[in-house]
Amino acid sequence: MFSLPARRPQELSLSLRYSGPGVDAGRMNAMDFGHAIFGLDAMLKGASAVLYGDETRVRLQVDADLSRGSFDFLCHIVGASSDLIRGLDLEQLREIVTLLGLCAHESDKHGNVIDLCRWIAGRTIERVTQVSGLINISLKDGDVISVNKRVYNVASNNDVREGIRGVLKPLENDDVTDLESRPEEMAPQRIHREERPYIVPPALPGRSIVDNSIATVKVLSVSCVRGNKWRVKHGESSIFVDILDEAFLDRFEANEELFAPDHYLRVRLRVVTDPISDNAAHQIIEVLEHFQPPYDTGQTDLFRSTDHEM
Repeated sequence: MFSLPARRPQELSLSLRYSGPGVDAGRMNAMDFGHAIFGLDAMLKGASAVLYGDETRVRLQVDADLSRGSFDFLCHIVGASSDLIRGLDLEQLREIVTLLGLCAHESDKHGNVIDLCRWIAGRTIERVTQVSGLINISLKDGDVISVNKRVYNVASNNDVREGIRGVLKPLENDDVTDLESRPEEMAPQRIHREERPYIVPPALPGRSIVDNSIATVKVLSVSCVRGNKWRVKHGESSIFVDILDEAFLDRFEANEELFAPDHYLRVRLRVVTDPISDNAAHQIIEVLEHFQPPYDTGQTDLFRSTDHEM
């Protein structure tokens, strides 16, 4: 049986510290401790599944430090490996904790899940769109933020979302006031009890990302059956599109819109993308113009007569 060469697992240490009058003696409610540990494990595995396609490539080990004045436990995030699966390396483990927001970001306040939730602060998300590779999150009150696509994908993962709730669970107690997460050699992330209600991940308005634009497409093949897809060239790519412009379809069926090679449409194009799978559905919402470029562009018109006019 084929197996990968054995190597020492990569490991990243992370300190998770709760402080406040309720943990000054180095004790914590057992249920809260369980929620925090299982929550952190869920966050790491959910992010690993989104970023690297397999949650089993990371595991969590814990050492508790019951010192007075706080409840501090040292977590070891290990790039788990097996005979067939290579574990995550140290840079990949750092990427996981960075995108989750388990460390602070001075230069990019919204480049991770925790700080994104902190910015949203419990407000209602109205829509999510994709523009130039970034995800625009529009709130009902009019605020808009642009985030990296990977941040949105990780924030959308159910295990990550439930895990954050678990890690923040101890802060529901009045006598636990602060949480500090500090990965080794990285800046600490601090969360105060007053922030907890606003950092719990908000409801997302569905997984799809919608991108609307005006585009020019070249018609490659048409369908005479309403509801079937047409094939067009968009940029350098050949794609299948749904035609949703009923008025245009009526004209096409009445032979008022005739097509030959090198015919183009200027359209309102909608692209609906699943951010996890990257599967995209293309829809022509409205046909704005139907045209054929001049013949001197060098494009061949197979339907044009080659006979010279007399």
